[in-house]
Amino acid sequence: MSGTEICAQTGPDDEDEAKYIQQYDQKGHPKNPEVTRVIEAQIAAKNEVLAAVGVCERKNIEARQGKLTFTEEEWKTLQQYENNVGEIGRIVTECIRHAASWWLTTLRKRIQVCVQVAFYTQIGNDY
Repeated sequence: MSGTEICAQTGPDDEDEAKYIQQYDQKGHPKNPEVTRVIEAQIAAKNEVLAAVGVCERKNIEARQGKLTFTEEEWKTLQQYENNVGEIGRIVTECIRHAASWWLTTLRKRIQVCVQVAFYTQIGNDY
């Protein structure tokens, strides 16, 4: 390009483009209601995907249909039940842990008491 070429301006190919008139808001910024609607539709689609995946929740009432709602009394009862189940689980886990590690703990205590006796001798005496 030597700078002597001139690019010709082409007119709008579509008749709708020829009829378009730029609109401005109160502050003088350009606005386009059609683009605004498209952007809002894209945001709504993204929110639907995020809600379906579980990242966020929908705020409208239609989306809340089918969800469980609890009264204060039901909520307290549910929390008490969860606490009781958790406590039973803790007790069972502690019992299993103590039963599974009891032999190792007693062997360790015997070794600590009888340091002057060789380890293999202590094991031989036990069995």
